[in-house]
Amino acid sequence: MLEFSSWIEELELKDPTSMGRSYTCFRGINHQTAARLDSFLYSMEWEENFKSIRLRILPRVASDQCPIILECEHWEQRQPYFKFENWWLKVEGFKDMVQDW
Repeated sequence: MLEFSSWIEELELKDPTSMGRSYTCFRGINHQTAARLDSFLYSMEWEENFKSIRLRILPRVASDQCPIILECEHWEQRQPYFKFENWWLKVEGFKDMVQDW
């Protein structure tokens, strides 16, 4: 486990903040044992593109494990680039339209 933790630290991976619940697994009578067994890890580069990253732990459905979802509010898309298509030259009126522009 120590080696895995060192690997996470070395790669500068992050574990998102969980919203709502703190644990993903419940066991025992009246769920007296709880643990967070599941998570996501993401890089700093990924965080630059996806803002407000959160981990949402959903209610249990059919097992002692809760499903988890990774959420983010905004995806910053890179600037779109212009791509010229040669077939445009075959479209009637294309050259005139470009000249008028």
